[in-house]
Amino acid sequence: GPRSHFSVSLVDGYVYLAGGLDKREETSFVPALRDVSRGRLDPDGSVVEWTDMPPLPVGLATHTSFFYGGYLYVAGGISGVDALKEEKRVWRAPVQDDHALGSWESVTPLPRARGHVHQMPIVGGRVYSLGGALDLDLDSSDAVDIGSFR
Repeated sequence: GPRSHFSVSLVDGYVYLAGGLDKREETSFVPALRDVSRGRLDPDGSVVEWTDMPPLPVGLATHTSFFYGGYLYVAGGISGVDALKEEKRVWRAPVQDDHALGSWESVTPLPRARGHVHQMPIVGGRVYSLGGALDLDLDSSDAVDIGSFR
């Protein structure tokens, strides 16, 4: 359906789409979505066979996702039901041999809550989180946080 501000990750020829904002509802805010879908890439580049995966524990938007060490990670962003707030939580789900996702679990959070995290590149076994919005007025951070995997 129509959505914006979601994350997309590519893992071994499969595309994982997580969360986002849904503008179809007529409310004073735009609710964050929890759903996760997996699509397979055809040799011609088209995405086929969309399949629902286990939903995120919370609705998220303006977050990031990435694959590392057999897990799909989702980090930061905004969440909320009655009001939106910035997130520092990080979630991960194992990618099974058949490319289905296992259950989501919470792991070490980001050092600070922020939305518009968009990308967290991995270089040499370290993950980098740069900038992001500190509040819903989009006041931005100039922080660079570096994490490592154990």
